[in-house]
Amino acid sequence: MDPKIEFIVGNFDLRGLGKKCNFHGCSKYPSKEALIFEIDIRGERKDVVSLYFCERHYNLVIKDIIKKLNELSERGKRIEIEVKETGYVTY
Repeated sequence: MDPKIEFIVGNFDLRGLGKKCNFHGCSKYPSKEALIFEIDIRGERKDVVSLYFCERHYNLVIKDIIKKLNELSERGKRIEIEVKETGYVTY
């Protein structure tokens, strides 16, 4: 299995299907969708995963996720992110 996918599966609860925060133990509705994708040196894009977070957990983990996934990426590829508001309001 791809080490990036292993990291995601091992560290986040993916069962929420966009209906709850993917941070383990959080049951809040997500306010952010983080589409994580990989770009190679030719500029070709490959989606890796969409993660959904409440505001608090997004701010807490997103920089570390990107850093770790870049460490796990093959040479000549980099991880980037697109963030969208989900429409849910969380506090």
